[in-house]
Amino acid sequence: MQLLFAGLPSSLLATLVLLTLTVAVTHLAGANHAPWASVCIVIVTAARLFLWLAYRRQAQRENIAWSTLFLIGSIAAGAAWGFGAVMVFPAGNVAAQAFIAFVIAGVSAGAITTLAVDKRTALGFVLPCVLPLSIRLLVEPGAYSATMGIMVAIYAVVISAAAVRLSQHITENIVLRMRASEQQRAQERSERALAQANHRLRDFIDAADHVAIIALDNHGMISMMNRGAEKMLGYAEQELAGKLTLELLLDADELHDMAGELSTEGRQLFGLDALLQYSLATGTLRHECTFVGKNDQRVLVDLVLTPTRADAETVTGFLATAIDISERKRAAEALIRMNQRFVLAAHSGGMGIWDWDVVADTLTWDARTYEIYGAPRDLKPDVNYMLRAVHPDDAERARNELMAALAGKQPQLRTTFRITYPTGEERVVSASGLTLRNASGRAVRMTGLIWDITESRRVERMKNEFVATVSHELRTPLTSIRGSLGLVSAGVAGALPERAASLVNMALNNCERLTLLINDILDMEKLESEKQRFDVRRMDVSELVNRSLEDNAGFAQSLSVHFVTPEPLCHADVLVDPDRFLQVMANLLSNASKFSPAGAAIEVTARCHQGRVRVSVRDYGKGIPPEFQSRIFQKFSQADSSDSRSRAGTGLGLAISRAIVERLGGHIGFETGPGGTTFYFDLPDADSLAAQTMALQQSNVS
Repeated sequence: MQLLFAGLPSSLLATLVLLTLTVAVTHLAGANHAPWASVCIVIVTAARLFLWLAYRRQAQRENIAWSTLFLIGSIAAGAAWGFGAVMVFPAGNVAAQAFIAFVIAGVSAGAITTLAVDKRTALGFVLPCVLPLSIRLLVEPGAYSATMGIMVAIYAVVISAAAVRLSQHITENIVLRMRASEQQRAQERSERALAQANHRLRDFIDAADHVAIIALDNHGMISMMNRGAEKMLGYAEQELAGKLTLELLLDADELHDMAGELSTEGRQLFGLDALLQYSLATGTLRHECTFVGKNDQRVLVDLVLTPTRADAETVTGFLATAIDISERKRAAEALIRMNQRFVLAAHSGGMGIWDWDVVADTLTWDARTYEIYGAPRDLKPDVNYMLRAVHPDDAERARNELMAALAGKQPQLRTTFRITYPTGEERVVSASGLTLRNASGRAVRMTGLIWDITESRRVERMKNEFVATVSHELRTPLTSIRGSLGLVSAGVAGALPERAASLVNMALNNCERLTLLINDILDMEKLESEKQRFDVRRMDVSELVNRSLEDNAGFAQSLSVHFVTPEPLCHADVLVDPDRFLQVMANLLSNASKFSPAGAAIEVTARCHQGRVRVSVRDYGKGIPPEFQSRIFQKFSQADSSDSRSRAGTGLGLAISRAIVERLGGHIGFETGPGGTTFYFDLPDADSLAAQTMALQQSNVS
């Protein structure tokens, strides 16, 4: 577009000159329509002049279709000349006709030189300019005029073809010039980018001050080194570049040993040449060695030597990178010592160590693990062998727990199971393990401990049996003592002196506490040994909660507190043993009553959410001390365990409650703070899979 408008002024000037000449000739020839034809051409020329002026002022306005306007102006100019020639056509004057044909040919040929940049514009001028005169000559009588008409028509075709060809050449020339210009600009950009990249590369290399980077020529002479190398060696770059080879920075004895390792039977290599030749042959050399810096300072490094190439055949030098591994080496040695201590500690405790490479599916045992499994030392264990040794009744559970830990469903493996020796002997073992995962979270290794707890289980069983036996044996005489003291306290044996009555009441109260303790111990023993049978039924949780509030209201009133339900209790069915449910509620309500200030309200709620029911008991006491929170569900745990504590209890209530809730397929927990404590337990909805599984396990659903 710029080229078209650039050639427009000269085209307009040529138009005016030719118009003046044509008017003069046609006037001499006696043409009558010359003024009208001239006016048309002048008007079109003036319009094109105004278009050129407008383009010069507003060329950047993209909303103006300059190419279309220029095309219209060209067509109008060609038509003005073509129909003007017809208007002034001198009939019968052959010489004048030839002159007009010559003028039209000159106008069209001259226009081609400025309009051929755009093929459409060139044809838009030539065809309206030439064809009207050709037609007029053809209709003029006489052989000469007809011949001229045919020649003008042929000229129109030829000049049009020339316009098209010239337009193609101009376009190709413009494209070539643009490409050449773009290539020149691209080369300039590439040179600037290369210079910037070199600067950035040098800055990057210098910024990596924890890595020594040394550039070598083909003979191992140092040509460049970064700040990391200066820092590691104590030399400035100008002290070494072009003056020393890398060989002088390596420990001589180590270099001799490395050369011996890298030499082959048929080719003996020496010094630095051994390293260079090996890196050329293999593509890279990596070796631990010692750099010797200024003032004989020594640094243990991980050295990587790589050839640099201009192309596949031409080696331009070598690049040596070295990382200080002194600290890493010391840390590795410390880790080895730590592992040795760990193995010693594990073996001292009778524990075996096992390691499972999940990706390769290989299992490694230490000597103690072989002893625990009763396996021969020449056995190559695997996970299937380990699982086959598990007692059939424990095999599925052990496998599921292992897979759950491997899949990340459990943070770590913690399991206990029985194994069967080839002799038929059974042993009870515990195992733990941690899973190592890669960056994508996939398990790649599991490592853990295993230990034989057969004897500890036997001792624990003997202890539980002893406690149960003693508790049972104590219950009968204790019941008799409590009954007798109750009768004496009631005055059956006569009125007692005030001091004697006080002593009898004290004995009776402690007898009641001892009875509660024995009952709780027996309950705990049955729950832990899973001898306690649950009578599981489908019950409405709101009905159970209301019953527990009624059963414990008297105890709350004795402590000047009361129970409230701040919101409606949800109506959902759960599969529970109602007596055990009420036992859990009694423990939670009694604890809340004991630790609430007089006159306080204890809030009880039951909420249903996503197939689970949560029952909560909130008090407004002082909260649970932080140091006691981690052991609150342990047996015989109390925040105040002194003999002078103000709240009586056995310390087994919460432990029993947790055992019951977990047997029912639920979970118990608490939230505490200075403003009070909330104990809660969650149970699955009766129609959930978890509840149905729990009920089947209890095998006594009614």
